Amino acid sequence: MLQNLQGGGLGLRSLRNLNKDSNLKNCWDFYNEDSIWATLLRARVLRHARIISNNICSSIWSGLKGKVPTVKNNSIWLIGNGKEINFCLDEWCGPPLNSIYNIPQIYLKNLHVTVSCFIANN
Repeated sequence: MLQNLQGGGLGLRSLRNLNKDSNLKNCWDFYNEDSIWATLLRARVLRHARIISNNICSSIWSGLKGKVPTVKNNSIWLIGNGKEINFCLDEWCGPPLNSIYNIPQIYLKNLHVTVSCFIANN
């Protein structure tokens, strides 16, 4: 039994690192899964595809919000046929076009055009 201790420990994983890793995975799921918890949390913290600035009471969100920059900075968009990507509101080509061109908030709910509308011949 003592021979397993030669490597410098009991072989236990760091709970701090395990928590960081699970928060990172859950942050990815928050953006990409259609599970009930992710859908509910997105409804609470996203407005027009952007994270709200005010705080919400959520034990899940408090662990995930710090991982958002890491997930976004290490992700790419796969355009595919473009039917799932909003041309003006999603960050598919950098900052959303509505923020680049300062489109007023009252018009955002009417911006439904997708990237597929601009794809010709695949």
